[in-house]
Amino acid sequence: MNKSGLLLRLAISISFAAVFVGFISSQVFFKFAYQHNQNKTQANIKQLYDVVAPTANIAAYLGDQELAKEVINGLDNSQEIIAASFEAELFTIRSDTYLKNHEKYTEFIVTSPFETSEQLGKITVQHNLEYIEQDSREAASFLSNSLLLQAFFVTLIAIFIAFYFITKPILIIAKSLHSLNPGTARRLKKPIFHDKSELGNLVEDINLLLEKAEDQISQERFLRSEIEILEKRFRLLFENSVAPIILMEPRGNILLTNNAFKTLLERIGQPIKKKLWRNSQRII
Repeated sequence: MNKSGLLLRLAISISFAAVFVGFISSQVFFKFAYQHNQNKTQANIKQLYDVVAPTANIAAYLGDQELAKEVINGLDNSQEIIAASFEAELFTIRSDTYLKNHEKYTEFIVTSPFETSEQLGKITVQHNLEYIEQDSREAASFLSNSLLLQAFFVTLIAIFIAFYFITKPILIIAKSLHSLNPGTARRLKKPIFHDKSELGNLVEDINLLLEKAEDQISQERFLRSEIEILEKRFRLLFENSVAPIILMEPRGNILLTNNAFKTLLERIGQPIKKKLWRNSQRII
């Protein structure tokens, strides 16, 4: 493949542009997807608590530790929660994996099942940071890689479309024009799907120039043939004339003479010389 060819340069340009845009976009979407997954995790924890909240309210109101343990166990079953703590006036229940100084946690207020303004305790949910981090990165990486893969296929499709509709017709026009001899009746054909496009107009303009070149070359050939005919007539007239004719430079050098001139010199007994003038004096 020609290193300076149009197709190669077009493919390289599109590829570099796609890689640049795809890389920037993937980084932006990675951060967006990561943050979105973090927010989604927080929403899932809130939604999970909303499910167990009625049970937790009853457990705190009745002081039922068994029911409170079921609430903690239900929260612990979520992969997004590493531990939970239920603190009420009559009891405090924590998961076995509960840490006092955990980095990320969410607190929910436990109220009375009959009076929502009455606070009976609180539930502290500690986030499973390792799982959340891994899940967020996997989701973000999947979106980012999907975007890069999409950019790759879009690049291939763009190169194919550019080749089929732009580069290939131009190459065909260039190849046909390279093998075409001006002055002949041969003309360029319009590429497929380019009857009304810029390439079609370009072919029309090239064919118009070829027609003008053919007319000019034909006219030059006609004039050349006319000159050759006149030259032959002049030569016949010059050689067969009964009058002496001589063609001479201003300096006196003889360029051409006819037979009548040679006969005249022979009659008067003068030799034929290549120069008839010397120092502005006539010799014959």
